Amino acid sequence: MKNSSAVILFLLCVVSILAKGETRVGLMAGLDLSSANVSLTTGNLTFSNGSGARAGFAGGAFVEQALSPIFYLQPELMYVQEGGNWSNSSGTFAFDYDCLELPVLLKAKLGNQTIQGEIFTGPGLSINLAKSLSVSSNSGSSTSASPNDINSVDISLQFGAGVEVAIAPTASVFLDARYMLGLLNLVNYQNFTGKLSGFLFLGGVSLAI
Repeated sequence: MKNSSAVILFLLCVVSILAKGETRVGLMAGLDLSSANVSLTTGNLTFSNGSGARAGFAGGAFVEQALSPIFYLQPELMYVQEGGNWSNSSGTFAFDYDCLELPVLLKAKLGNQTIQGEIFTGPGLSINLAKSLSVSSNSGSSTSASPNDINSVDISLQFGAGVEVAIAPTASVFLDARYMLGLLNLVNYQNFTGKLSGFLFLGGVSLAI
């Protein structure tokens, strides 16, 4: 129910923006390099302040609404494969966290009609779609968290920069890079604590409507 309410709220936000005109819609896709920043003690395994990257797919759609000649509001709906993999002298862990991401970004653009640089920031809500956590020791023992031990919702702060190039009067292509900082501990399993963070590298196209 909570997941459905969040999606409905997002769609209502999009409809409200579309009703005001001066709007662009777009698609984007790219690479997510996320890390699970962890501290864990379970049995003979000890990880402390460790992190390891997971490379995953990121992609989705967005609506961009002009608030002024410089500032824009951009809600997004994305599928992102997050998580992390890490190892030390005790063993290894693997944490996968695939989610529906709903960022709402405030964007500033500077440039001319052909090319513009942009910076942006804003909060994001992550709704989990698939999750797993496994830990293996070098001695051969292993353990896995139950899905109930992994939170289904995360909140993040995102900020980044990019460049947009007009290829037609109503069409543009863009590249951007952003950093996502997860704010919530996602796992309640034994002595494990973990938060997600990572870099997203995205490209896409937008159309004026």
